[in-house]
Amino acid sequence: MRRRPPKEAALTAVAAAGASAATLAWFTLAGALGGVFLTSAFSVVIGVLNHRWQARSAEEARLNQHGDRVRDERRESYIGYWRAWNKLIYDLRPVEYQVRELGRDAMPGSQWRALAEGSPGHEDQDDSDTDKTGTRKLRMLADEVWGAELAWRTAADIVLLTARPAVAAAAKAHIALTDQKIEAAWQGQHHPDPDGITYRQLNDAMQADLLSPSRASQWSS
Repeated sequence: MRRRPPKEAALTAVAAAGASAATLAWFTLAGALGGVFLTSAFSVVIGVLNHRWQARSAEEARLNQHGDRVRDERRESYIGYWRAWNKLIYDLRPVEYQVRELGRDAMPGSQWRALAEGSPGHEDQDDSDTDKTGTRKLRMLADEVWGAELAWRTAADIVLLTARPAVAAAAKAHIALTDQKIEAAWQGQHHPDPDGITYRQLNDAMQADLLSPSRASQWSS
C-alpha cells in the first residue's frame, strides 16, 4: 500500500476542511434566507388578515350604525303614529256628540259629513228641521277632525313604509278599525275596539320591534 507524502496528505485535509466549511456556509446561508422568507411570508399573511379584519370590523360598525339609525327612525314613527291617533280620537268625540245632538237619524252619516264640508248640494240643507247653530258648530268641529285625520293618515303611511312585517300587519288592522271609528262618529255612534285587542296588538308589535336586538347581519346584503 502506497502512502501519500505528508505534503499531499496535508493538502487533501485542507481541501476537505474547505469543502466542509463551504457546505456549512451554504447551509447557513440557506437557513438564513429561509428564515427571512418565512418571516416575510408570515408578515404578509398577518398583514392581509389584519386588513380583512379591520375592513370587516368597519363594515360591521357601519351596519350597526345603520341599524341604530333605522331603529331610531322607527321609534319616532311609532311615537308619531300614536300621537296623531290620539289627537284624531280626541277630535272625533265632539263630532259624534254633535251629530247625535242634531239627530243622527235625520240623515245618513255621509250626508252629515258632506254638510259639514259644505259640499255642493249640501250647503243649504240646514233648514227648519236642522239646527243651524248646531250645523255651524259641526262644521267648526269638522275642521279639527280633518286636520287630525290627515296627520294620522300621514303617520300611518310612514309606519307602513318603515315597519317590520309584524308591525305592518298589526298597523293595517288598527288602521281599518280607525276608519270604522271615523265613519261611526259621523253617524253619531261609537265603534269600539273589543277589549282593546287591536290597540294592544299593534302596541305590543311595536314594542317587540324596538326591544329586539339589532345585529349587523340583519342589514348585510
